[in-house]
Amino acid sequence: MRNQCKEKGKSYSKELDKRYPELKCYIYWQRKQLERAFEREIRRERQRLLWYFGRMLRYQTYDLENRMYDLENRLRKQARRELQNELYSARYAEWLKEVLQAERGQGDFKEIAQRFLNEDVEVLTHAGALYGTITDVEDGYLVLRETESTIVIVPFGNVTSIRPQ
Repeated sequence: MRNQCKEKGKSYSKELDKRYPELKCYIYWQRKQLERAFEREIRRERQRLLWYFGRMLRYQTYDLENRMYDLENRLRKQARRELQNELYSARYAEWLKEVLQAERGQGDFKEIAQRFLNEDVEVLTHAGALYGTITDVEDGYLVLRETESTIVIVPFGNVTSIRPQ
């Protein structure tokens, strides 16, 4: 009978082993079944705890997301308020006047364009070079005829240089 039992060499009681050798194997298998059941319960409890912790973390994450959303909204409102204050400030008005005056102050291009009126010129812009004849010069732009069918209106703000061709 001892050979049938998987746990060799270990006995719980030598007397019991001598009287009831089959009892040793029975106790061994009972102990193994209890260990397996215990391990199963531990796994289940671990899964339950993980589920509860995950749920708690989800709620905490949800709470953090709400707080971040509220903080983001408050920051946006504050930035919008600051931007409005800046846009309606006297300092911004002065800066805007300077920019507009500088743009209007490109009268030198207007004067140069008027000098080359009805002549073939090369007009360099931020986008590239244009070749043609200046047909008209107004306050903020010049009219350039590239071909008989192509007319281009070029704002002085985009002109970098005008030179004869």
